[in-house]
Amino acid sequence: MRFEFRLQNGNKLFPIGLGWHDVLGEGGAARIRECPGFCRDLPFADIFAAHATASWSFWRMGDVARLYLLDRASLCAPVTVTDATPGAGFISVNRLANERKELKVDVCLSVTQTVESGVSVFDDWNRIAKAAKNDLNTEILLRLNLAAAAIRDFDLDGFVAGKRLGTTDLELEVRPSAIQFSPDD
Repeated sequence: MRFEFRLQNGNKLFPIGLGWHDVLGEGGAARIRECPGFCRDLPFADIFAAHATASWSFWRMGDVARLYLLDRASLCAPVTVTDATPGAGFISVNRLANERKELKVDVCLSVTQTVESGVSVFDDWNRIAKAAKNDLNTEILLRLNLAAAAIRDFDLDGFVAGKRLGTTDLELEVRPSAIQFSPDD
């Protein structure tokens, strides 16, 4: 089972005085490009409709992210994250004040594991997203792969109730958009 999102622009909002600027990186809106079949059924149909958007954010892996994202009570099924884990992705359904529901994608990335250039996974993905999320000629695709056997009926019930689905199988792909715009457009 795979979820795929096109990461796009957005603003970073941080609660002042709470130190969130040390926890969160880039964030924004996302278009849902691919989702498992169960997402097209009720009660998910409106959340995963073709016109629906999601919000996304990158988190630095640390105590705050572990406390907030890896809290067992808020997960459908436990996700094992160690110091050697490059990252973990989480999908949840947020209920907004006006009775609407919004899909939220949180990606927790290591600040100790490095990529080929020697920077941390968090810094690398954050740099990529910051540079390309507002570029109409570039697509940033985030894929979260969940093992189909790991998702049980009661996990889906938990997802409906607002718990997070999580995985450590993540991919980030940057490629040219199918439609290219010129500076005159």
